[in-house]
Amino acid sequence: MEQDSTLSEGESTLDRLEALLSADDAPNEPTPPEAKEADAPTDEPDEVDAKDEDEETPNEYQLADVAKLLGADESSLDVDEDGSITIKTKIDGEEGKVKFSELVKSYQLKGFAEKTVREAAETRKQANEYAAQVQQQTQVQQVVISQIAEAKAIETELAQYQSINWQQLIDSDPVQAMKLERQMRDLQGKHGQKVNEIQQAQQYVQQQQQQQSAASLESERQALLQAVPEWSSEATASKEKQLIAADLKTRGYSEREIQGLSDHKAVLLARDAMLYRQQKAANQTAEKQVRQAPKIIKPGSTGAKNTNAIQKIHNEVKRTGSRQSVVDFLLASGKV
Repeated sequence: MEQDSTLSEGESTLDRLEALLSADDAPNEPTPPEAKEADAPTDEPDEVDAKDEDEETPNEYQLADVAKLLGADESSLDVDEDGSITIKTKIDGEEGKVKFSELVKSYQLKGFAEKTVREAAETRKQANEYAAQVQQQTQVQQVVISQIAEAKAIETELAQYQSINWQQLIDSDPVQAMKLERQMRDLQGKHGQKVNEIQQAQQYVQQQQQQQSAASLESERQALLQAVPEWSSEATASKEKQLIAADLKTRGYSEREIQGLSDHKAVLLARDAMLYRQQKAANQTAEKQVRQAPKIIKPGSTGAKNTNAIQKIHNEVKRTGSRQSVVDFLLASGKV
C-alpha cells in the first residue's frame, strides 16, 4: 500500500493504524466543474429515443384491426400458432378453422366450378329446349298425318258422288237428290276444313324449323368470329368466303354443297386448306421467278454472249418499260 510505504520500518503497528485512520478522515478533493458537466446526464438522447420509438411501425396488429381491414366480424377470425389468420367455419354443425390463404384458393376453385356448372346448365337447357321443340314438331307432324288420312277418307266418299247422274236423279227422285247433294256439300266443307288445318300445321312446323336453323346459324357464326376475329370485318369475311367457295369448286364441290356449309369446324378446315394452297402457289411462283431470272455477271465482263443477253434485256426495257424488265437489266448488267 502507498500509505505503508511512507512509514519507516521503525514505526509501531499503532502508529501505522493511526496514520491510516488519518488518511481516511482527510477531506476529499473537490471535483472540477468540467468533470461535473461531463458526468451530468442529459435528457436529449432520451427524447430522441422516445421519438424514434413513436415513429417505428408496430410489428404487431390486433385481431380487431385485421377484422376491420377485411370487413369481417372479429369473432369469426382467429390466429394459429404460426401467426396465420384463420377463419372459423361451421359445416353440418361441426366447427372448424381454415387458413385465409386456403379460403382464397377455395373461393377460386368454387368460382371455376360454378362457371363450369353454369355452362353445363346452359348447354343442358339448350339441349332440353331443342328436345322439347323436336318433340312438339313430332306431335304436330303426327297430327298432320292423321288429318291427311281423314282428308283422304273424305275424298274417297266424295268420289262416290261423282258417279251420280244428278239430272236423272232430280227428275226421278228430287227429294233424294237434295239429300245427297246436302251430304256431298257437308263432306266438301269438312274436306276444306281438314286441308286448311293441314296447311296451318305445316306452316307451324316450317316456322319452327326456320327458327332452329337461324339459331344454329347464329351459334356457328359466333363460333367462327371467336376462331377468326378478323371476320368481324364484313369486307374481310366476304372476300375470304368467296376465295373459300372458289377453292372448294376446284376441289369438286357443287354450289349447293358450298351454300349448305354451315358447321364452323368445316368452314375452318376449308379456310385452312384455301390459305395453304394460296401460300403453296405463291412459293411456286417465287421459285419460278428465281429460276427464270437472268444470270448475274461480274461488273466489267465483255463476253459476247453476255453482251447480247444484256442488249436483249435493254431492248425489252425500251419496248415495255415494265418494272420486271428494269430489274432484269440491272441484275444482268451488274449495276446492283
